[in-house]
Amino acid sequence: MSTDVKNYNINSILGVDDLEVTRALKISDNYAYDTGLNDAAIEQIKENNFRATKIRLLNEGKSLQEAEREAGKVADKGERLARKELAKVRKARNYE
Repeated sequence: MSTDVKNYNINSILGVDDLEVTRALKISDNYAYDTGLNDAAIEQIKENNFRATKIRLLNEGKSLQEAEREAGKVADKGERLARKELAKVRKARNYE
């Protein structure tokens, strides 16, 4: 972990550097060391979850409409849970 910058990712307490997060999620490195990182990460993960769930459901024989509807529900639920946890982390670390 870099010592001259502040890491904001929710796993930084475990030694994960913000730059590692941006690169793993393929989001702009401009989010590293910025309070907006977690929001960008959540959005990217939501998109990834939607795509993966949609593909899985299509492979299981669901129609495109059914797959997109169900994938949207899964992605939205994951986003709600992530944002709830993020709010706790931001409050605990005083960067609401």
